[in-house]
Amino acid sequence: MLNSTINQTASQPPLRELLQAFLDHEQNRNLSRCTLRNHRCILTVFLDWLDAREQVVTADRLRQAHLDAWLKHLNGRRTREGSPLKAPSVNLLITAVRSFLEFLAARGLVPASLRSGLPCVKTPNLLPQGALTPCPGPQTA
Repeated sequence: MLNSTINQTASQPPLRELLQAFLDHEQNRNLSRCTLRNHRCILTVFLDWLDAREQVVTADRLRQAHLDAWLKHLNGRRTREGSPLKAPSVNLLITAVRSFLEFLAARGLVPASLRSGLPCVKTPNLLPQGALTPCPGPQTA
């Protein structure tokens, strides 16, 4: 029994191969070229980070702790101007990774709980720009 578990782990396809299968799956679902390009870029960076920082190259090694560390990494990232990433930008990254995790979970390669363990960040409710303009002064007759 132990040998079959080891063999299953050893035969796990690399995440990079699974990424290509995921992108093919998304293309078959007629997602836009822009979405496919974004997902390829986002997920390639995510897999590079997993490999370099966490030494995770197969789905069976992916754990919630890795996703938590990636979220912490995102919180520390800065734009070219030095400001933190805004919530919609972070959520775009999270959504791409969640889609990939859902694909992996549907194939039994990761627990379904990993997807739900990667929540989107709260987006602040900002006032519309027009609400911030000063009111005209009182009219004189």
